[in-house]
Amino acid sequence: AARPEAAPSEAELRRMTWGELIAHLRDAARPGAGLLAKLTLRVVAVRAIEEGSRDAAVTAGVLPTLVAVMHAHSTTAAVQEQACWALGNITFGDDAQGYACKQAAVDAGALPQ
Repeated sequence: AARPEAAPSEAELRRMTWGELIAHLRDAARPGAGLLAKLTLRVVAVRAIEEGSRDAAVTAGVLPTLVAVMHAHSTTAAVQEQACWALGNITFGDDAQGYACKQAAVDAGALPQ
């Protein structure tokens, strides 16, 4: 029988493109994947503050995926904490980019209107 693939390490997640990272985040939106969700969201939060990264993350679809993970792990405090940190880093700022990211978060259901 084939051995299940191990979850990537945080170091491996940090080297991934936004598309790859979001694919792992999608995989984390299932029961029993709380550790993968927490690790992936932590990397999303850190990567979101890198120059030019917020737009790339939003364009790649991080916000609807983040919402799906929050719903899937609604009773897991560590996942919720990491998701809120990521969401805050993606939507910070009162400049045009910050407002555009906030609107994208509203559109994805991550923030109220």
